[in-house]
Amino acid sequence: MVNSISDVESFVKSGANALEVDVQFAGSGRATEMYHGVPCDCFRICTRRTPFTEYLDYMRAVTGLNGGKLKGKITLLVLDLKTSGINKGNQYKAGVDVGKKLIGHLWKNVSPNDTLDVLVSTTKPKDKDIFRGVLDAIRNDTNSQHWMKRIGFGFDQFDDQAEVGRAFSQNGILGHRWLGSGITNCLLHTSRYQLEDIVACRDGRKSGCGYVDKGFSWTLDKESSMARDIK
Repeated sequence: MVNSISDVESFVKSGANALEVDVQFAGSGRATEMYHGVPCDCFRICTRRTPFTEYLDYMRAVTGLNGGKLKGKITLLVLDLKTSGINKGNQYKAGVDVGKKLIGHLWKNVSPNDTLDVLVSTTKPKDKDIFRGVLDAIRNDTNSQHWMKRIGFGFDQFDDQAEVGRAFSQNGILGHRWLGSGITNCLLHTSRYQLEDIVACRDGRKSGCGYVDKGFSWTLDKESSMARDIK
């Protein structure tokens, strides 16, 4: 939830090599800003915000261009898409808008070795048309072969396995597939067993769900919780 440019450096100095931001949309599907709002996790500042393209421009300058002060220190930008404000039928447009803005504001004129990886994440498989829009925007760009290596897609809740699998397969997403499980840090963290199921899917130890490349758990603040889930 690093939605303010002023917070980026402090998180990196604290040891973060990846950042998660919350992306808000207009009803038309236009990605407008990085913002979470209240309620949010405990011990967080919920109300900081930055225009979407301004944030991407900043990340491009500090991670991708020559002389960038955070170059080599951030490997992944996670876009947590907040889709409730998108009018019905505009999910695809929202995805196209995100894809075009990633190309034009984050990746443009950045060398292949310095291009920042991006994970596009939503909560529910019903938002799969957003993924299709992002993919079409990237595939229609002249540098699509390179951008496709830098983009991943995921869901931050371990939902219906069949729906998750279809959301990936119907969009031709065959790699860089993420699936998460978690709950706000204000409540007792109980996602360990779901995470174990996700890892079992990833490793082929569970039938009917061979669509996971990466599993993750959120929100973990305590070192003991991190160690438990890594184990």
